[in-house]
Amino acid sequence: MKPNLEKDEAGRAEEMKHLEIVEESRAAGGERPGVRRGSQWQRDRRELEWTVRAGAVEYGSFVLIQGGTRKEAASDLGLSPRTLREWADRREAGTLCAEMRGRPLKDSGPMKRNEVIRYLREVGPGVGVARIRGVFPEVSCPALFAIRIP
Repeated sequence: MKPNLEKDEAGRAEEMKHLEIVEESRAAGGERPGVRRGSQWQRDRRELEWTVRAGAVEYGSFVLIQGGTRKEAASDLGLSPRTLREWADRREAGTLCAEMRGRPLKDSGPMKRNEVIRYLREVGPGVGVARIRGVFPEVSCPALFAIRIP
């Protein structure tokens, strides 16, 4: 016999709030700002993901309190029960947080960065990254792409 999941108005409002957060996350999709230096470009996206995961865990708890199952809560959110359980375990352990992805940017330091900028001012804006790498092989390509001439 399936438990009665009748929700009062406050419960329905809470559920709608969580579903709106999930939709926000899906709508944010692959949007990335133009500047991709370090992890700053992905910070907003990762924080939104954290908010959605925390909201999903909260919704799962709400459904359990109402007499439902984690499987039903996961189904409502379009998740697998295992994912919802993992997020709940991580929240309980205090490790459910906004984690940046990818390898950290290797910083060449301000002196080397200033040398590259000085070189770019001398040769002009039409020079390619391959030519700059030939002059500054110790500076990584992502670091070169991130340099903006003021």
